[in-house]
Parts: sequence; structure tokens; C-alpha cells
Amino acid sequence: MRTACAQARTWEPFGGESPRWVSVNVTARQLSEPAFVDEVHQILDATELEPDRLILEITESAMVSDNSELSRRLHGLKAVGVRLALDDFGTGYSSLGHLRRLPIDILKIDKSFVDGVDQGAEEAAFSKAVLKIAESMGLRCVAEGVERPEQAAELRTAGCEMSQGYLFSKPIEAMQIEAFLISPPQRQGGRGRVLVVDGDKDSREGTVRKLRLAGFETLEAGTGGMALDLARMDSVDLIVIDPHLSDMHPLEFGSEIKNDAATAHLPMLATASLRDSLAPDVAAFNRAADAQMRLPAPSDELLFHINRLLTRGESSAETVPA
Repeated sequence: MRTACAQARTWEPFGGESPRWVSVNVTARQLSEPAFVDEVHQILDATELEPDRLILEITESAMVSDNSELSRRLHGLKAVGVRLALDDFGTGYSSLGHLRRLPIDILKIDKSFVDGVDQGAEEAAFSKAVLKIAESMGLRCVAEGVERPEQAAELRTAGCEMSQGYLFSKPIEAMQIEAFLISPPQRQGGRGRVLVVDGDKDSREGTVRKLRLAGFETLEAGTGGMALDLARMDSVDLIVIDPHLSDMHPLEFGSEIKNDAATAHLPMLATASLRDSLAPDVAAFNRAADAQMRLPAPSDELLFHINRLLTRGESSAETVPA
């Protein structure tokens, strides 16, 4: 674990292309050790890795007994700030009761249930059921053992945002990963790149997940200043923004975007709840934005507005004289 955390720190200078987290497998025996939580805390301090960049993967077999001591240790790890994943879900002894009581963040669907996901409705039923359960409980899912493009496509359609397997890469050494980070492959097509600006991390990640599942590339910003930097430095096609910015007035942000020749062409979709949209500052920004959408909104409405704005932008670009 110390080696993995230290390695993750060395990748941080690679910026946006660096891995956002590192996962480490943890055994039931390790979890039974009274000093385990303190040791994890010490490793994070020693390596200076942000706790939320470490994911500890726990097998279902560790959940075989309703152990109050295990529960205390898992909650202790969450208190430190690390995230917890339940590995090989569907093959062991865990129950919905365990998922409800324990602080699990991620479910990893076992390869045995992924193998036939592209072989018809019956074969795909379990994986899709797990995805529905995870969504209802606010958990993320990772599909294990993805080896065929058809599997990846079916999982993506079903709402699974993350997969791992030989389709993407066989296990490789750290030096090979660094070579990949230094010279990543060229991006392939896609529907466009969207900058999502929202000070609420959960809300921002929810929007990002919907866009990625729909085939968009995304950039994220939690403040107006960060968003302006990203919009000016990266090739962005559209901005989705919640007007509640902690560091600047929303109209100031809009003015910075529209008065800068490098970003003036970018359409902005403003998002706010009905209650928030009635606030004078937000209402004024909404009127200045290219489109507005009230929250919560389903994926189809979000995609409708984005596609309309992008299509309108392409049409306008075609009419500009050379």
C-alpha cells in the first residue's frame, strides 16, 4: 500500500492525464488487525497522498459475518477519507443489508456476470440489476473482465460508467504507465468536450457521469477562476454552469467568457433549481446565458439542451464569411 500511494504521488505532475486514484486490494486478515486503520492513516501522511485518491478493495468474503469490529474499522477508514470498493460482487456472501449498513462507495461486478452481458437479455439481467441497485443506493459500479467492444457498449448503454479488462489493457508496469502519461494516444472523435462548472462536487460529478455515458468528453471546475483557466487553455465546445460560484459573481463570470475573443463563441447552459433560479443574481445570469435548465433534470433533457446548443453553434459557424 505504501508503494502504491507513493507511486500515485509521482504521477501527480502529469496533471489532467494522471490517474485520479489508485486501488489497493485488502484482505480479510488485514481488516482484522486492530492497528490497520492507523497504519493506513500513517501511510497517507508519509506519502502525502490525498485520502480520496486511495481506494481500498475488499472482497465479499470479508463480509461473511456481521462483525461489528469490521464495521467499526470500515467506518474508521471512511473517516480518514479513503474510499471503499466491494470486489467481485455477486460471487460471495454480501447482502443488501451489508451494503446498507457499511460505508461502501463502489461495487465491482464480477467477471462471471460480465462475460455474457452482450449475449442477450437473460445473460445481461444480473449486471443490469446490480447497476439499478447501485444507482438507487448512490453507489458507483465498475465492471470487471471486459474483453470485447460489444460488452463495453452494452454496459455503457445500461449505465455503467467504468470498466476494466483486457479490452483496455493487460497489467503493465509503472514505467509503462508513465510512458502512456507522457505521450497519451490521440483522442478519438467523440461528441464534443463540455466544461462542467459547479461548486457542489456531488452535483458536478452527477452531470459529468451523464455526459460521459452519452459520449462526451468532460472537464470539471469547482470555482469560476478554475473554469476560466480551463476554458482558455483547453479546447472546449460548451459550458454547463451552476451560477452559484464561491469566488465570483455569476455575471462577472459570464462577462469574462463573452468578452474574451478566445471564449466568446462558447455557448453556456445555466442550471439551477426552481428556488435558486428566483434569486436576482441567478435570474440575471440565466437570462444572459444561451440556455437555462431547472434542476433536477433527467439525462434526456440535459442532452437535448446541449445538442441544440452545439448544433446551433455549428450552423452559425458555417455562415461566417471566410
